This record gives sequence, C-alpha cells and structure tokens, in this order.
Amino acid sequence: MGMRGNRRAFCAAAGLAIIGWLLSVAAAEPPDSAPSGSMKLLTLHSQVFSNTRTIRVWLPPGYNDSSSRLRKYPVFYFTDGIAVFHGRQLDRIASQLIAAHQIKPTIFVGIDNGGSTQESKNPGLDRANEYLPFPDEFLEPPLPNPHGLLFPEFFEREVRPLVESRYRTNQQNRNCGILLRCRHCPLHCAETP
Repeated sequence: MGMRGNRRAFCAAAGLAIIGWLLSVAAAEPPDSAPSGSMKLLTLHSQVFSNTRTIRVWLPPGYNDSSSRLRKYPVFYFTDGIAVFHGRQLDRIASQLIAAHQIKPTIFVGIDNGGSTQESKNPGLDRANEYLPFPDEFLEPPLPNPHGLLFPEFFEREVRPLVESRYRTNQQNRNCGILLRCRHCPLHCAETP
C-alpha cells in the first residue's frame, strides 16, 4: 500500500472514530424537539450481488423547502441500514446534531445488508458474504469464497448512482463518506480509487 493508500486508510479510520464519537454523544442526550427530516425507501435490484434490497435515504430538515431547492448536500452512507435507523436511531441523532449546529445538513443513507434481502436464506452468512473480502477461518459455517471484494463495485456502480440520481447530493468525493460495520471493509474500500 503506497502513501495514497495509507492516507485513505487513515482518513477512513479517523472518519469512523469521529462518526462513532458523534453518535455516542448524541445518543447520550435526551430527545428534544429538533425538527425531523424525512425517510425515503428505495428498492435496489443489485446486478453485482444478484439480490434485491432496501436503500434507506434520510433527508435532513428543510430539504424539501422551496428555499433549499438549489442546495446540494453532502452524503454519508452506512452499511446495515435497517440497524442504523431502527436500532441506532440515526435519524433522531442526525436531527439533534443538525438542530444544534454540530453538523451541517447531510443526507444519510442506510444500505441494507445481504442478510436482509428478499433472497436471503441464512441472514448471518449472507451478510458476511457481502462484507468479507477473503475467507474468515473463525466463521461457522465457513465461507470459502466470500464476495466482499465486490462491495466497492456494488457501492460505486449501483448504490451511489441510485442515490445521486434521485437526490441533490454534492457529488464531489470529499463530500461523501461511508461507514462499514465490518472489520475488513473500511480499509479495503478506503484503498479503492
């Protein structure tokens, strides 16, 4: 891995730490009357993974206001989309952080994992199959040929274009982040040009 790869890996790790800290700080705060955004559900028929999943798009408060119609928003993508919004309550936390001016209005996207697709027969194994770039000797039952190396292609060829075609995102790479809940994926995706 060259200097560029090291910088991307560092940026990915730093981004993960910052987002984790923001989520923990906001989760500790009591709910308030912060304006809420709106959730949109998209259906993605993946050619890369040959399955169908939900892409959850949370639009910040004010996104649909006429005064914001020309505004473009940074976007942050999360894997395990259903868990991020239902379990971790990202929509509530993002509303609080935006209302407190701790973060700029941002579009947050939750990508449901392979274990939550319509085609899944074994959710834990199907989730691992999409995230692991190489076999994990501790996984039971073992996955001899996981498809995690395809995740960057899935993200760049299918997820981002779907979201960017429907919502006003700032499409410059420096305004896009991704948080993957897998120990091997952040570095792998950070190394992808």
